[in-house]
Amino acid sequence: MLSKCLFDDYEWMRENSQPLYSTTLSSQCTLESLRLWFVRDLSLMMEWGKCLPIMDRLLLNDKLALMKAFAPIFPLLQLAYYTTSPEDGGNGMVIKQEPECEPVIADRLNYPDGTYIEKVNDINNTEEMYTILIEGCFKLMRRLQIKQHHIVLYKMLLLHNPDAEGLSSTGKKTIEAERLRLLSQLFLWISNERGKASQSLFSNLLMMTATLNKVASFVRRVFDINHIFNRTNDLIDQLIIVGL
Repeated sequence: MLSKCLFDDYEWMRENSQPLYSTTLSSQCTLESLRLWFVRDLSLMMEWGKCLPIMDRLLLNDKLALMKAFAPIFPLLQLAYYTTSPEDGGNGMVIKQEPECEPVIADRLNYPDGTYIEKVNDINNTEEMYTILIEGCFKLMRRLQIKQHHIVLYKMLLLHNPDAEGLSSTGKKTIEAERLRLLSQLFLWISNERGKASQSLFSNLLMMTATLNKVASFVRRVFDINHIFNRTNDLIDQLIIVGL
């Protein structure tokens, strides 16, 4: 059973959320830095999710089931979509911003504080994970010229997962209906905007879900191993570590 404090204990959320980052010189992301950014993004995910109207119609356990299923994916999507190079900021600072629609040759993903992940790194069991994320998500989204309104609807689509473990039968029906509505809305929006290219964009987005799920399985493995030696009871332990 997940802790109910994720939804109704604001003091716990405050203590387990990360403070604002400060930009530093570019450096490779360590496992500790990766945990800090995951906790920060998971805090954002929780606050964003609680604002969605459908949450008022779900049981607490159903809300937690959705959040736990989405938890390994949300930080990955945030990083892959909003990453930018120091040159994009104009002042040497790495900032999150909507990506420009131009060819991408970068083989690293940058966090706003200057840390970055790349295919070849010093963190055990992450090279394949980072490679799939860069090649299968980051470069794909840039090539397809995904805009922010697309990614917001896509996040909502991923959050409304009727196969999330722990959903009640009533919650499952509610989520299935909402997911169908979001699918239609996303396709309609893309169709109106992209015309003939909409089918390719829509299908690529749906196929990217499988890629994100594969990367998420690596995330669980990395944090599972780290959890053995570093039990922190943070949002990673609450939402991602299997068996809590």
